[in-house]
Amino acid sequence: MILAVALDPALDVTHHVPGADWAGVNRPAVTSTDKMTVPLGLATFQGAHATEWTLLMAGNVMSLVPMLLIFFAAQRYFIRSVAATGLAGT
Repeated sequence: MILAVALDPALDVTHHVPGADWAGVNRPAVTSTDKMTVPLGLATFQGAHATEWTLLMAGNVMSLVPMLLIFFAAQRYFIRSVAATGLAGT
């Protein structure tokens, strides 16, 4: 019990090391441009001194299209499940 209580703050301190974030871990792992994830691909439109806002916004809209298609295709099932749980109108 004492070891578990003492170990928790030690792990918390090592977890919050300054400068250690997930973007820094994942970004070097993707080195080829043909295997980028959507957020990494959109990040290529942001430079140190300039941002291609039109391309960035167009990419964001295009990345929303598959999610919207899935939502609209399954919308009746979402509504049916909310009505079945009795949470409609809250």
